Amino acid sequence: MLAADKLLLRSHVKQNLISLREKELNLFNSNFSAVATQAALLAGFSMAFLEMSVHLQNPEFHPIPRGLLHVFSTISISANVFVVSLITFVSVWGSGKALRGRDGSMGKVVEGMNTERWLIFRCFGVGLLSLLLGVACSTWLLMNPIVAGGCTAIILFTAWQLIANAMVRPAPETLAAANPPRPRPRPRPRLTPLTKCRHRSPITPRSGSSPSSSSSRRTKPT
Repeated sequence: MLAADKLLLRSHVKQNLISLREKELNLFNSNFSAVATQAALLAGFSMAFLEMSVHLQNPEFHPIPRGLLHVFSTISISANVFVVSLITFVSVWGSGKALRGRDGSMGKVVEGMNTERWLIFRCFGVGLLSLLLGVACSTWLLMNPIVAGGCTAIILFTAWQLIANAMVRPAPETLAAANPPRPRPRPRPRLTPLTKCRHRSPITPRSGSSPSSSSSRRTKPT
């Protein structure tokens, strides 16, 4: 009866753990799908900038802003396409392994998604900043210098705000609640000569000798 109750308790705990991991897996999939949608949209905008730069081949346009527009558009397209591809691989292969893998594969998949999300978010940020810098370069090609300078200042302020908000760390209370401190092991007491004497085992008589004989040996004859 006790063994059956123990097996039932273990199965309940394991089922609850799998349900929690499944919620984390669904959360990662929903977040990744939202990021992939935005990355595909930004890649389309970058492709439009690259097509626009083809028509700016006249000598009247300055070559430096035009070259920077080509560079930032290429970086934005590459970063956003990489984000979409990586999210597709992680979502498809991770979900398949979590559902059809061995015992404990759900936890491995969730940990892998948690590791890959930093790479995904950083590449998405690189693509977004490259798009903004490409817009700043296009202002110097299509506008007069005064208007282009004002537009560039607005774009740089927007990029700075994005970076500042992305680098915000959670409060210490949130980190403490998410990662509670582990209890420290108690230090072992040091044994002094007095405590060593106390912890010694009592003297046992040798085999073949009786307690009476040992006591008679200790006492002196009168």
